[in-house]
Order: sequence, then C-alpha cells, then structure tokens
Amino acid sequence: MRQTWKVMAIAAGVIAMAASASAQTTAVTAEGILKLLPAETNSVAAIDVKALRSVPLVQELIQTRGYSSDLKALSAATGFQPERDADRVTFAQTGKGRVAMIAEASYDRAALERYVRERNAAIETYRGHTLYGGPDRASSFSFVDRFILGGDTETVKQVLDRMTAPAPNATDNASLMARVRTIEPDSQIWAVGQADASLLQSTPLSVVQPLSDLMKSLTAGVYQMRIDQDIHVKAVGEFQHAESARTAADLLRGLIAVFRAQAAGQQAQPEMVKFLDSVQIDSQEASLTVVIDAPGELLKSLPLPRPAALLRPVITGRLSASAAH
Repeated sequence: MRQTWKVMAIAAGVIAMAASASAQTTAVTAEGILKLLPAETNSVAAIDVKALRSVPLVQELIQTRGYSSDLKALSAATGFQPERDADRVTFAQTGKGRVAMIAEASYDRAALERYVRERNAAIETYRGHTLYGGPDRASSFSFVDRFILGGDTETVKQVLDRMTAPAPNATDNASLMARVRTIEPDSQIWAVGQADASLLQSTPLSVVQPLSDLMKSLTAGVYQMRIDQDIHVKAVGEFQHAESARTAADLLRGLIAVFRAQAAGQQAQPEMVKFLDSVQIDSQEASLTVVIDAPGELLKSLPLPRPAALLRPVITGRLSASAAH
C-alpha cells in the first residue's frame, strides 16, 4: 500500500516535470478551480499542461528526461500517462501540512480505481464519492468525472463539498486573488501565496546561512513562467522590511557572481555562464524581483532534476508523510 501512494504522488510530480521541463492560464480561466478550494487557501500553483504540449521545446525536454520504474508500472497497468493525458494540474496549500492537488485529465477511471484497490487502499464514501485513503487515512485520492483529487483527506473533502454546492472559496481570499491577478496572461506555469518556512529550508539556497536567515522574513511571493521558443521567468518576493529585500538582492547578486566565476573557469560549462548572465535581480521597497529571459536551446543544455526530485520538497506534503509509514 505504501508503494501505491508513492506512485500516485510521483504521477502528480511528472505532470509538474512535464511542464517545468518544458492556452492561457489567468485569474479568469483558473477561477473555476479556485472556487473548489476553501477560503483559507494560502498558496496556489497551476500548470497548464495542455498548452505546454503544443510547445516543441517542451516535447524535446520530455523525451530527454527518463521516468521512474514506479511511474512506468502505473502507466503499464492503467494506461495513464500524465504528460499526455493531463490538461491542467493545480496544487494548493490550505494550512500547515494540508495540501491538495486537482488534476483535470482524460483517464480510464476503472483502471485507476482497480490499481488502487489491488493495493489494499482504505476506502471511504463521502457525498457519494469514493475516497481511497493512505495507511493512516490522512491522505486520500478520489476520481470525479475528469478530475483526479489528491492530498490531505480533509482538504479533499472540502473540494468535494464545493463540487456539490457553492461555499466560501479561494476567490473570496482578497490577498490571494490580488497576487493571482498579477500573473501575466500567457504564463503556463505560476504560483502565488504565503511563504512556507519548511519549503524554503529544503531549497539549495538554504545552505547559505545569511540568505537562509533573510528568507525567514519573506512573507509571500509570486512566480510565473512562460515557455515558447525561449524561457521567461519572473519571481517576486515580499519581505517584512525593505532592508531585508535589499540585502537579499545583494546576496543573490554576489552568489551569482561567484557561480559565474566558477563556471567560467570550467570550459565545459559555457551554457551555465550564459544562463547566469540572463538573471536580473532588483529590489524596490520591500519586494525582491528576479527575472530570467533565456533561449530555449540553453535550457536543453542544462542539467535538470528528475521528477521525483522536484516532487519531494514541493508537492507531496502529507502524501509523502503517509508513504513513509
């Protein structure tokens, strides 16, 4: 049963990898999904996988990145291939340790349910829908029409509640929606919300102690990414104080200068030098902005993490906690 939750979580991660290794995702088109999330939702990330499928650069990157044996087993048993069958995937955090995933996809429901049942999932019926629970029932999956729901069981139930009848939802969260409205219309990948200290501790930047300490004053942020022939990334961090934003900007510039010098000293890493040259950092009042405009050909030459590596710190939440039991 433990492997079932690993595989299902990895499937969610591959959807993210298919996009980030890689039509319009805006506050308007995302509104229907946001209405399924509770009002206390503090962070949301969305990936328009359907739009990304038509981008040649994304297709090339998918073909060069291998998938795990667990995901291959899931695909073989159910026919489900996330990068082909998913249209949009949304991740949300509604509180500490409470994470939900809503994936819109075409899939063989009977095959997926059989796959889960064969691995002795704990089964619960809620509002006429079947929940397939993890070992401690803290996390669940449910299959509803074209949706695959997963995550913290209570949050999944809240999504099912809103599928049944209108209720206060994420679109009523003024601060969250204000950030969503800053997303550029053609961004296929975006994320907004409050800063998560536990997530920040799992990033590579956490090893730089001064920067790690500054990140504790990060309160919220917005991330957006557009992929066509080139890559456009914009990230804005909101800090408690203007001084923190300025200091963080200076530290990041210093780190990039160090990394660039190291890469320039290694003839095998000219692509990394070009990538670092494309990073622009600016601070204004209490916000820090990082912009990256890089050629698509450059991205293909850089080493990217496998899906499971992306999945671990960002997506699994309580799913990974359940899998560990």
